Amino acid sequence: MRPAGGGTAFRIDLHFDSGLAFFLSKQDRATALTRILREKTSIKDAIEACGVPHPEVDLVQSNGATVPFEHQLQTDAVLEVYGVVASPATAEEHLQQRRLARFVVDGHLGRLARDLPFMGFDVGPAR
Repeated sequence: MRPAGGGTAFRIDLHFDSGLAFFLSKQDRATALTRILREKTSIKDAIEACGVPHPEVDLVQSNGATVPFEHQLQTDAVLEVYGVVASPATAEEHLQQRRLARFVVDGHLGRLARDLPFMGFDVGPAR
């Protein structure tokens, strides 16, 4: 294919796990989405162009290899996109932080502010 801009077009097929179907249009939920791109594009931009916000994505595989959001697509690729809930990612592969590290609470929360440390949450005072 030769697009009008002179570069070579390439195809990406995006397969979203069922947990991300909420963000897709009804006709796109049952099948893989195919996009024809004409310029280098990040995986994050390609996913968000389909309507899926990147904070909902925890793992992306391009042609079977785990890749970060910054990975640049420039040739044909098959993308497997997994949400936070259904992600088969190992600890090193997660794109999203899995737990909150610390809460900041204000005194007006009263008993809740007092009880959070007893429930195992790391709580610091608001400044």
